Amino acid sequence: MKTVEFDNQVKEQIKLLQAEVERLFSEVSPKLDKIGVLRDVMTLIKKGIPPEQIQDALRIQGKSIPDLAEEVLRDAGIPLHYTAIMREIESKYKIAIPGKNPKANMNAHLHKSRFVRVGRSVYGLIKKHGIY
Repeated sequence: MKTVEFDNQVKEQIKLLQAEVERLFSEVSPKLDKIGVLRDVMTLIKKGIPPEQIQDALRIQGKSIPDLAEEVLRDAGIPLHYTAIMREIESKYKIAIPGKNPKANMNAHLHKSRFVRVGRSVYGLIKKHGIY
């Protein structure tokens, strides 16, 4: 009987400690995110990005290539050839499309459901009543 009681006490202590860890993590997590952003800022400074451009660079943090392509197409207001989308992402956001074959990678990203192919290698955004 004592073993069962002891076992229950240990389980209860584990539950209490797990709850405390979760509470502490919820408090610490936003601070860890801020540290990550500050490290990203330091990386951008080391890469030679001028301070006035760092805010724009931080704006793209956490966005995928399709997210950036969507922004480019939305800003353009018309469908674009995938190489034009790629050039705009690279110049506007100061990032290179990754991969062994960046053009093929960019093209693959544009085969997502939010894009529509309107011509040979030309893509637009799907919207409710037509194409961007």
